[in-house]
Amino acid sequence: MKIDLKYIIVFITTSLFAILTWSLITLMDVKSNVDTIKGELTGVEKNINRIYGYVNSKK
Repeated sequence: MKIDLKYIIVFITTSLFAILTWSLITLMDVKSNVDTIKGELTGVEKNINRIYGYVNSKK
């Protein structure tokens, strides 16, 4: 049984395209998660600063 070189090239090209697509989607998802975490940390920092300011104003 002989496999044509054209089929091998098509298979490799399709596999590489699928891997690249998957990695791009994963990268966008990670970037989205990082942006969300940064926003949450900024909110926490603001709340801590408000509490700190309130405690210092009572002294």
